[in-house]
Amino acid sequence: MKFSKFIVIAYVVVSATAVYASDNDYGQNPAFNLVAGGNNVFYGIVNGDGSSFNTGAVYSWNDASNSYAAVADNIPNIAGTPVVASDGSIYILSSTGALDPNGALYHIVNGVTTPVHVFTNTSGERANPNFITMVPDGRIYGTTLNGGWGGNGTIFVYNPKDSSFSSPCIIN
Repeated sequence: MKFSKFIVIAYVVVSATAVYASDNDYGQNPAFNLVAGGNNVFYGIVNGDGSSFNTGAVYSWNDASNSYAAVADNIPNIAGTPVVASDGSIYILSSTGALDPNGALYHIVNGVTTPVHVFTNTSGERANPNFITMVPDGRIYGTTLNGGWGGNGTIFVYNPKDSSFSSPCIIN
């Protein structure tokens, strides 16, 4: 494939500050990318939130005040990078868990975590979600590691406006 035009974006780091919690109140082992949420606030996940080995937490870090806080914890087998909706709420995945053995999509509002879709892996559906992204109209697109008719994964869509969920693409 040949590209005739491209854009290179570069960031120059002028200074860097190490940010960390001095205890395990908010978890350990940060994973995946930080996501900008506006007003100098970034969100990320940690694997292991102190309550259990197989749970994780979503945390926030405010660049302006250099403050770090737990947003939600005790999320089983947290997976992927969180997405921040225009209303400031957060969506995150779990890949597996006791109540959701094939994974779930969670919505976090004011520290309250609610599953909005539990993956069933039935009738060629999907299992073990691993990635989500939000498009400008608010829909959330994601992928699963396996599931679908061939067991090779799916692409799914969740619409928060009407709570609809579909898997328009089965990966064979």
